[in-house]
Amino acid sequence: MSLWATVRELRELVYKELEALRTAGAIGSSLDAEVDLYCGSELATRLAPLADELRFVLICSEARLRPLGEAPPATSTDGRRVSESVQLGDAEVRIGVYPSSHPKCVRCWHHREDLGRDPRHPELCARCATNVGSVGETRRWA
Repeated sequence: MSLWATVRELRELVYKELEALRTAGAIGSSLDAEVDLYCGSELATRLAPLADELRFVLICSEARLRPLGEAPPATSTDGRRVSESVQLGDAEVRIGVYPSSHPKCVRCWHHREDLGRDPRHPELCARCATNVGSVGETRRWA
């Protein structure tokens, strides 16, 4: 399966989990959430080139790749959800979705830990401060 076919299928699986979190009232939009993808090394290697841009593809504030063995038990308490194992092509994945605890950037609406690090732009995340105040970011994928 190509990278983008994998990503499209993964997005559908993530969206289902985010919708369940939204229905439970834990988030308003997908940008209010963070996503942990618990997967084997082959899938992690396939997705790794996306790096930080995975969050843009999944339309969430943070997306992290984690080893499948680190997945917590499936749960839906305290606004946190971790799916049962699902198949993504020939790979197994578990999807964790959580409300972000970080403040929201007024420009991009992503919840970011680095909000306000640039004193010239106290309401912006570091990415937006770079985009507004200098040459801007370089993206490779999304």
